[in-house]
Amino acid sequence: MSLNTSEALNALKIYIDQANMSYKDAVADIGLSWSASTWSTRLNNPNTSKISEDDLYKINRYLEYKNFKSGIGRKINDITVISEEYMYFSLLSFFGYSFETELETKSLASGIYRLYRPSLKIPDMFTVGLFDISESVDGALKVHEVRHFKGLSEDVDGASVIERKVHEEFKGYMIRKRRRYICIERSTNLASPNFLMSIFNDEFVDNEDKNAKILSLGGVAFGTVGSRMYISKVFIERCDIDETKESVLNGLDYVRGSALKPSVKRYLQMGKGDEYYHVF
Repeated sequence: MSLNTSEALNALKIYIDQANMSYKDAVADIGLSWSASTWSTRLNNPNTSKISEDDLYKINRYLEYKNFKSGIGRKINDITVISEEYMYFSLLSFFGYSFETELETKSLASGIYRLYRPSLKIPDMFTVGLFDISESVDGALKVHEVRHFKGLSEDVDGASVIERKVHEEFKGYMIRKRRRYICIERSTNLASPNFLMSIFNDEFVDNEDKNAKILSLGGVAFGTVGSRMYISKVFIERCDIDETKESVLNGLDYVRGSALKPSVKRYLQMGKGDEYYHVF
């Protein structure tokens, strides 16, 4: 894939800033014969600057050699041939993404989270699931959501109640626009797929860390269950640094509302009452 002049200069500026490279090191690495003033003018005005075809070729080769990843600038015939993640790159183009937003989102959001959603299956129970946000080898920001119910057998008012175990997985992509994190997912059961869109707008970030990370996100989910549609609140919370994806998966289950932290349970309420979701 070749970037045009403005795309290449934008990408180069971001890469140089990330690598903390000096002007002299950068031009030597790339093989450019630009003066310091020319370098500054072109990188600070990428949309209006003009460079030779030879210099453009050198920058493209340099970014490819450095394995610089970004969806910006990919053309539709590129992404359907070279990447399985074509939907992600199409979303970037559709929303008019910038390099800075894409890279910042990946840095802020990547990690393993616990997921909290109300159960549509059993009243007063909640899903404690896994929500994994990671970057693919092609540079897409992917999400993997896992919900697991171990099953239930109990007596209620003298009657035996048995609920069978349930396992659900969703996979999709995350993008960000105007500080809202948008996840579009599809269940992995292709024979009878359900669809899910979650929009997170309540963001809590650890700004004391030099490399700031999202600690939690809250928002609203719109999804399908068979022929029905539903809307509910959703909350994800970053796992401790010593927790692995496997250890979180092993602890997944549905829990009673009394087992949730009061702050999480309050957040999951749709309004002032006890409703946690609406089914249509």
